[in-house]
Amino acid sequence: MERLFQWTEDLDVGGESLNDDHKNLIKILNKFYKACSDGNSDQSVEETADDLLFYTIYHFRREEELMKEHDYPHLEPHIAKHETFTQKVVEIKTQLEEKTNDPCNSVLRLLIEWLMDHITIEDKKLAPFLATKGVT
Repeated sequence: MERLFQWTEDLDVGGESLNDDHKNLIKILNKFYKACSDGNSDQSVEETADDLLFYTIYHFRREEELMKEHDYPHLEPHIAKHETFTQKVVEIKTQLEEKTNDPCNSVLRLLIEWLMDHITIEDKKLAPFLATKGVT
């Protein structure tokens, strides 16, 4: 299986830059899942986990800067969710390094929890707010 998840219109949050970031995150998550399911080397899987962590941090910082700049009223709870997700990615990386758990199972849980909750609920509230401030 090459892809675990794909972009669908129900994930569209209404902001082009946020959608593009989410599409990239989905692409990296699918790349990570493929590396795991194809039995690629531990190094390949770890490198993809690094990509996921770095892009996640990049995306969250960008999103948080926009929220702060425009006085988003739900800033603190949104940032807390970012921190929780980032911690989950760090835990997956630790599991990979210590070989303590099957990271593919962790990725599946991560996809279900984050994509179906954070994007479809939290970011769907954020994007229309940002649009009122002229941010697309």
